[in-house]
Amino acid sequence: MNKGVSIPSFPMTKRLNGLIGLLTMLSLGLNAKEFVSLPEKTIKPFLAKNCYRCHGPKKQKGKLRLDELPLELSDDSIAAHWQDVLDTLNSGDMPPEEEEQPSKKELTGFLAELTGKLKDARRQLSDQGREVAMRRLNRREYVNSVESLFGFQVGTDFLPEDDPADPFDTIGSQQFFSSYHFEKYLEMGRVIVTDAFALGNKGRQEVKIQVEQPEVRTNKDIRDRYRQRMERWREVVAALEAGKTFKDADFPLNFDAKDRRFDGRGLHFYLNFHAERSAGPAAYLKRELIDKGLYLTRRAGGRWTAGIVKHGYDPRGAYKVRLLAGINEEPPESRTFVSVNDKGRVLAPLKIYGTAHENEMIELDYQPLHGSGHFGFQIMERRNEMIDGKAYVRKVDPYGDWSSIFVDRMEVEGPFYGELTLFEKLAFPNGPSKKKNQSVERTEEEAKALIDSFAREAFRRREMEPVFLRKLHDLYNQGRKSGLEVEKALIDPLAVVLASPGFLYLSEAEEAGGKRKPLTQRELAVRLSYFLWSAPPDEALYQTVKKGTLKNSAELTRQVDRMLDDPRAEAFYHSFMSQWFELHRFDDIAVNPQDYLMFDEQVRYSAREEPIRFFEHLVKKNLSLGNLIDSDFAMLDPLLAHFYGIQGVDGQGFRKVNLPPESPRGGLIGTTAFMIMGSTGDRTSPIIRGALVLDKFLHDPSADPPPNVPELTDASKEPLPVREMIELHQSKAQCASCHAKIDPIGYGLETFDAVGLWREEAKVGKRMEKIEQGGTLPGGKTYDDFEQFKSLLMENKNKLVRSLVEGSASYGLGRTTEFSDGDDLDTLTQQLMTEDMRARSLIHNLVQSELFQTK
Repeated sequence: MNKGVSIPSFPMTKRLNGLIGLLTMLSLGLNAKEFVSLPEKTIKPFLAKNCYRCHGPKKQKGKLRLDELPLELSDDSIAAHWQDVLDTLNSGDMPPEEEEQPSKKELTGFLAELTGKLKDARRQLSDQGREVAMRRLNRREYVNSVESLFGFQVGTDFLPEDDPADPFDTIGSQQFFSSYHFEKYLEMGRVIVTDAFALGNKGRQEVKIQVEQPEVRTNKDIRDRYRQRMERWREVVAALEAGKTFKDADFPLNFDAKDRRFDGRGLHFYLNFHAERSAGPAAYLKRELIDKGLYLTRRAGGRWTAGIVKHGYDPRGAYKVRLLAGINEEPPESRTFVSVNDKGRVLAPLKIYGTAHENEMIELDYQPLHGSGHFGFQIMERRNEMIDGKAYVRKVDPYGDWSSIFVDRMEVEGPFYGELTLFEKLAFPNGPSKKKNQSVERTEEEAKALIDSFAREAFRRREMEPVFLRKLHDLYNQGRKSGLEVEKALIDPLAVVLASPGFLYLSEAEEAGGKRKPLTQRELAVRLSYFLWSAPPDEALYQTVKKGTLKNSAELTRQVDRMLDDPRAEAFYHSFMSQWFELHRFDDIAVNPQDYLMFDEQVRYSAREEPIRFFEHLVKKNLSLGNLIDSDFAMLDPLLAHFYGIQGVDGQGFRKVNLPPESPRGGLIGTTAFMIMGSTGDRTSPIIRGALVLDKFLHDPSADPPPNVPELTDASKEPLPVREMIELHQSKAQCASCHAKIDPIGYGLETFDAVGLWREEAKVGKRMEKIEQGGTLPGGKTYDDFEQFKSLLMENKNKLVRSLVEGSASYGLGRTTEFSDGDDLDTLTQQLMTEDMRARSLIHNLVQSELFQTK
């Protein structure tokens, strides 16, 4: 397997021979030149006296050995290591306080020399082109790129897995490509093209409404099973009265065990629990409204779920799904929510209003995925799936009815279409086939013109190599000669386009080592659209390329604002924030359901969305990014508001909620997602929370822990408050140095439990103890409570800005930021600080910069 841009030869069928020559990438190399060097007579003696004891031949703390670090600043990696040395000395973190300190004259001279040389090196390295690995589309970008061509979203189950994102899935140097990838993309391409032709031949469907009355099927099923149960009961009783035993061949079968034969234990259980099992269906069939709808229950023989299935849908269209439902009896608010999924695909939870007698309609817009014969919505009373349903209801509503939700009916209406898709325009310029179940007729010239135009659009309007088009035509001709009809012969050439580097790779690479080169207008449009949409440019953006106006500052600003307001910008809001904020940590934490009953999959869904919707709101309203630290509002949906104990949030979906002055919410730190990331799932972890604050809000990521570090719970055999356990943990030599910086930060968040709910006390063994607040931030400033903690972070908001500047640059450029980018990043950071940290300025400034517009 090869890393970066190299692509090996793939096993191919005879008809695809020759095309693999088109799938090779550019190789990049650096030209030799003279680089800036650090003066040995100044650098080496200082390091030998002050640093080699811990970072020399005998010891390499933090895996750092300074005596072997080259003095020639020939590349970004070496220069970045020396920059780390400079930053550590400037911050006073090294040498450690207990070690002998250099004199002021020694330190000043060393720092001045190192600072000057690093500035010279940064200037030199930033002038040369970067060594950029060609970047392959990740899954999100592939799906969006296919949608831009065909108008439907493909599922990702059959796509190659994305390479690990560190820190972003847009970074090309971390990507691999092998014959496996090519074969999977080619296979997927054939499916996509085949289905696109089939949809195009059928044309667009008429809008229809499908109604599902859930009581019809459910009541019939309950009645049928109830009748069968009673008939079997009578058969068992008659057999026993006739003197038969379960060992007899003609003894009735066990109805509750899917008609398997009884054994002694099974018969005993059946006889003793038959009445209870029969009472449920009988009780359900006596409910008041069973002939008008469905009670979401199971205890009485009903079902937990109501659903509707749509067969023969068109993935190019959108649908409206409606639910007419109400609340049964007067359950607690926690039981007025339902979970929603489409064949396991979890969707946003809904809050039910109205009553069982006076229902209210809820309407959702839904875009089904391509690749299935049907989609189906399933509605279920929200509950913790890790707890038995009966036990859950007993805990949250011990005196209430077993059913809290009544569903009258469900509807699906659609499909609703937008403008013609690109493939419809290219392949069906005169509309669908006039003959049922037959393909549109095309001449040979029209077929080859379709290949050419499709390849140009799929390759994002790049100039096409004549030899590549000729090979595609040859592939089409081979299909025709083998007896394939025109449409069938087109499938492989178009599928090959979707498996080719021109489609799968974002090509900006140039010969490295020379001067920075500006992106062309087209390259800038592509970089911009994949930055903000994870998708190709639209026609409006291509038109600015054609006119040559995209690099005009005012035009570029207009385009960025237009793109951020477009629904396709959801890709940026979701992907950038989820990766910068490292929400994969949140996904990996399993919360203990016994300790946190009300944290279920629906709360998890909403909690994961909260940071993303918060960032989206800041960008759309162009608010200060300082709100990420602290704000007087939150972005909540009704379920998350209920979880937080915030009243008056009605309707569906996320919206801005103004917070009362005493609320601990606001910003990213006050979110459940952040607090769960800083927990083990059953208890809080000031260590992890402190490390997260250091990384994201103070732009000072901590090193990975050394191997064989003892677990925190090993610090004491007796139950202790978390703070005392950590202090014992710190007493171990291998733990003390890092924890002295991390832990005092994490202490400020101990008033949030493991799932982010506010608390004043924590459970220690079997007793409750008041939480000791207060701690110290790097630099020595202390705080007494959570409010002071956030205030100190606001004093360091420039560090949050730097973190976001570097993150957005890395995400948008498709590479990690390097030492030589430092001057550009400094400029962007200072510029954003002078503009009151406005969220849109983060994006506008980056896009307008030389850093973004060069390669």
